[in-house]
Amino acid sequence: MERDVIETKASWRAGLAAVGLFLLAGVAVNVATVVRGDWEWDSGGIVLAFALGMLAMAAVVGNAFAWTTRVYVVPHVHVLHFSTLGRSEVRRLGVGSTVRLRKITALPTVRLFTRWDFLVDEPGEALLTISTPWLGSPQRLAGQLQRALGANPELAADERTRDWLEQPQAIT
Repeated sequence: MERDVIETKASWRAGLAAVGLFLLAGVAVNVATVVRGDWEWDSGGIVLAFALGMLAMAAVVGNAFAWTTRVYVVPHVHVLHFSTLGRSEVRRLGVGSTVRLRKITALPTVRLFTRWDFLVDEPGEALLTISTPWLGSPQRLAGQLQRALGANPELAADERTRDWLEQPQAIT
């Protein structure tokens, strides 16, 4: 059986790339202004240049996460693989391991601000948190974990997580 690798959604990648290019262009314009000697060294200009530089760095980091995050579960051995920024983590989903699914809503009326966290805990390993939007489809990962739940009935850390793993389409 071929593995189903989940990546960041293409729309998030494109959006972050566009924002990143826009901010980097702004930084380039500021640098060119300084090099030409046309820079107004007043407090407003300094604050604006600093803020633009920080936003550009955040966009670069966000793009790095968006373009390198991958997660999948190997079905026959029930092992979760997660990689981002060149770093890989592996968690066995056997006896003793648990998964907790957490829904975080910043604004209850706006679905855009809902974040899903998968907290994967294997004894002897650090807690692994996989979150949207870097995780392209929480439903797909829940579906992959559903097969591991069949092999390890104690995988779900609580009843709410069990319900979501048994019915991945309920994750909205």
